[in-house]
Amino acid sequence: MQLVLSTNYLNTYLHQDYNILYSEWTESASKMSREEFKQHIVDFLERIKKYRVRGFLTNSQRGHFTMDVSVQEWHDKEIAPHYIANGLKKIGFVLPEKDFFAAISLQQTFDETHAQQLQTKFFNTVDDAMNWIKD
Repeated sequence: MQLVLSTNYLNTYLHQDYNILYSEWTESASKMSREEFKQHIVDFLERIKKYRVRGFLTNSQRGHFTMDVSVQEWHDKEIAPHYIANGLKKIGFVLPEKDFFAAISLQQTFDETHAQQLQTKFFNTVDDAMNWIKD
């Protein structure tokens, strides 16, 4: 895997064998501001466009930003349509182990109108998620 984005909150890798992006959020991701989170998502979207991947897997076991309703709606209106337009087929999430609210916010984000057009699943382990996304 090739590292394609690295910050204090997130590391993203291109997994060429499966044609996906694999991201790991750090424990400090829960302390991000709303604007920092949005900028990370925009930067991530640029990697999707650049590498033309068919999906992504996000590992949030160690942490994730808790998205309030306004961020969830922003994601659905401003980001999810770009996922669709760029040919994403599968999106997998390994849910945060210790942050129930962050886990729920992830699930709610992908229940929004545009995001429902994407094949999205939530997992408890990276192995289960990787087995699903590589098919």
